[in-house]
Amino acid sequence: MSLSPEKFEQICQELSICGDNIVVVCKRLNSNHQTFYEYLNEDKPGKNETIERYARAREQYNEIRLARRDEINEKCRRDILKCDPKIANAIVSQAREECRQIEWELSKVLPKKYGERLNVDQDTNLHITMQDDKGKTLDV
Repeated sequence: MSLSPEKFEQICQELSICGDNIVVVCKRLNSNHQTFYEYLNEDKPGKNETIERYARAREQYNEIRLARRDEINEKCRRDILKCDPKIANAIVSQAREECRQIEWELSKVLPKKYGERLNVDQDTNLHITMQDDKGKTLDV
């Protein structure tokens, strides 16, 4: 069974919206994930465009997740202005946790762009002193 370009596009659109794994998306759209991967790896004209379309779908999902984080923050700001001050901390905590979850997910998917940066500076001086058979010290 071969995958049509239209079905491939439909799968990519679904991936860009929901972010589910490919098995779940293909099952939902009555397709087979193996067929999807075969289509992705086929040696055909336009193969690079096919791979780029799949990569764009994944990238669009990440952008949607970032936009969702901003929506959560904005909703939190609006909600704490309207709510009882006694529950404001709970609203802020919930929003903070949802944002952390999104940030964690993005740091795993795109570690170079969203991961924690580690600055490792190392300044090492190495001094080796050796002695020859006669006990004479040699600096290396």
